[in-house]
Amino acid sequence: MRTASVVLSLGLCGSLCVPAVAQLAGGGRPDRAGLEGMVLTQAGEPIPRASLRLESVPPSQPRTLATIGDDTGKFILQNIPPGPYTLSASKNGFLEGHYGQRTLSGPGLIVTLDAGKAMTNASIRLTAQSVISGQVIDQDGDPVELAQVGLLRSTYISHRWRLSATGARAQTDERGSFRITGLNPGRYYLSARPSTEGAVPRGYVTTFYPNTIDASTAVPIDIPAASESKGMDVRMHRETAFSVRGTASGTAVAGARLIVNRLDAEGLDQSEAPVFVNVAPGGRFELHDLRPGSYVVQIAPNQANPAHTALSGRVEFKVMDSDVDGVRLVLGPPVQVSAIVRLEGGNLQDLQSQTTRRIGVQLQALDPGVGASDLTGNANGTIPARPVAAGKYLWDVYELPAATYVKSAHYGIEDVTRTPLDVVAGLRLEILLASNAASVSGVVQNAQGELVFGIPVTLWPKVPNPGGLPHRHSETL
Repeated sequence: MRTASVVLSLGLCGSLCVPAVAQLAGGGRPDRAGLEGMVLTQAGEPIPRASLRLESVPPSQPRTLATIGDDTGKFILQNIPPGPYTLSASKNGFLEGHYGQRTLSGPGLIVTLDAGKAMTNASIRLTAQSVISGQVIDQDGDPVELAQVGLLRSTYISHRWRLSATGARAQTDERGSFRITGLNPGRYYLSARPSTEGAVPRGYVTTFYPNTIDASTAVPIDIPAASESKGMDVRMHRETAFSVRGTASGTAVAGARLIVNRLDAEGLDQSEAPVFVNVAPGGRFELHDLRPGSYVVQIAPNQANPAHTALSGRVEFKVMDSDVDGVRLVLGPPVQVSAIVRLEGGNLQDLQSQTTRRIGVQLQALDPGVGASDLTGNANGTIPARPVAAGKYLWDVYELPAATYVKSAHYGIEDVTRTPLDVVAGLRLEILLASNAASVSGVVQNAQGELVFGIPVTLWPKVPNPGGLPHRHSETL
């Protein structure tokens, strides 16, 4: 039988991750520990005056110690309570690094410090940050001032690949120039959109590098480590855009902050940044420069007035070929949602006895900032009414025993077995379980036909449930 050999690369960490331990030097308390080392570049050159942060990990009591390295890159921490810690370093112009880190996005190692001893070579290598720069211009080639430029990445969300904002962004200056710093290496997508300050001429819409409004045809940008990618220019598209006017009703809604997101065929369009607007006196709100498509407006997650934090409400609308008037958003307390879980041809309590927790329902909001809700049931499967923010939710039943699955589900009279849950009114969610799920068995072999052990086998649905949370079944052989 052939054997496979695995070569582990030390990567970023290198030989410096092999700790050296010495007795405490004079001045250190015998019941405490010490730590010293160097902060270096990937080329091994010292980085002066870097910031070091030592944080305890469970089961130790929470504590954080910090220091600054000297001009030679060396740092020393003394009188540290013994225990497990993580060590990180940061410096302007570099990505944050962790002791023992083997890849730029990977975790560091845990450092265990013993009383009366000092680790003497806990060195960290930092990678210089990457930078992207360019210019945003209009269709005439003139610079666009105060355009919002952001980087996106392709992520797998709700059963499909989408472009999602990374949080790395900048605003163009009077020359239309932008510069985004502090980037990890990787593949990105670049977008530019009009500013809410109105500096971009009316009619310009979100445009992806180099010059498309269709996110699916955006050209990716590969950014190497410790590099500057220059000349990433975006030519903004002009498209017929329209205004939307509406009213928000409820108690004391003036000043409440609303968030507006564009929708696509699968739900929230993650590739376009949301638009924010405040409710004016009388409940009025206005939106401008919206291109044709579907949108949702709802209460924003962060509110300046605490009285608005408890508000809930959303409404979808479409922009066709003209301005839209009369959008009505009802704001009020969260919706009261109840549920009942039944077992086809059996007693749910018999299933409950096979689990360590009560069977319950998890709701995961599709709308930003809403979060998740857990609805835990009684032993007989009834779930009393709970407050849930208005919105659309993916849902799932947790703590199901083996061979049990969801056969059907209804929210009021609507069949939601394979659709997201649209919470707009206080209705009851009725879920029917069945305990005759199929099983799959097989063997795992190598290229020579020999059995292989210890391999995780995962089963994913070929056609995902568009209304359910991502589902898989795993087993280790």
